[in-house]
Amino acid sequence: MHADTVFIGGTIVTMDPARCVIEDGGIAVRDGQIVAIDTADTLRDSVQAAQVIDCTGHVMLPGLIDVHAHAGHGLIKSMGMHGGDRWENICGEVYTQVSPPDFWYAEARLAALERLRFGVTTGVSLLGGGDTIMRTDNPTYAAAHCRGVVEVGTRSMVAVGPTRAPHPRLYAEWKDGKRQTYDVTFTQQLRTCQQVVEDWHDTHQGRIQIAMLYPVLRDEHERDMTRVDYAEACAQASA
Repeated sequence: MHADTVFIGGTIVTMDPARCVIEDGGIAVRDGQIVAIDTADTLRDSVQAAQVIDCTGHVMLPGLIDVHAHAGHGLIKSMGMHGGDRWENICGEVYTQVSPPDFWYAEARLAALERLRFGVTTGVSLLGGGDTIMRTDNPTYAAAHCRGVVEVGTRSMVAVGPTRAPHPRLYAEWKDGKRQTYDVTFTQQLRTCQQVVEDWHDTHQGRIQIAMLYPVLRDEHERDMTRVDYAEACAQASA
């Protein structure tokens, strides 16, 4: 058998149904796919590889999956944490008012690298602060996020969708040091999401997948929103 790379000497935790662990194991990879797993001695005899990497003293196991994360949080995860709910408010302010595409690109690279550091190779990322605030006023921001993930090499399920009603919501961008605000409607956010799906879904050998979501209205929203806003949100959500 021919392979591009063989990883030799590590302890392999296969995660198969039998929970098999191979001491002094080997993994052969060809064209980005695992083609053989066995003991190191067996693979030395049966596989010819262009590259052999000694993994003695290391543990190898399938990449972990991070099933819940928010794009953007990586760069502001500790900002204002002493102020109770202030951090969540900061997220909304940053994501809608002061986050150019470079912000989403840099944060995506940081988050992907932090995931890799802890053995996570696949993750879910909501593009913003969740169902309350999503950076879906323009497809440029999702594109910047996806580019960052692709360059690091991980897999990502990027969740996009309109923010929670009522709409419109106020967003802003900065040009030549000046803040320019604009209202974003539900329709505009939906069109943005459709464009993101067309541009990025199932691209880069399937490493980028796009998911669509829409926020729900729960009991706490009826409790915390003004009566007028809640009534308008219900009307828009059911339209």
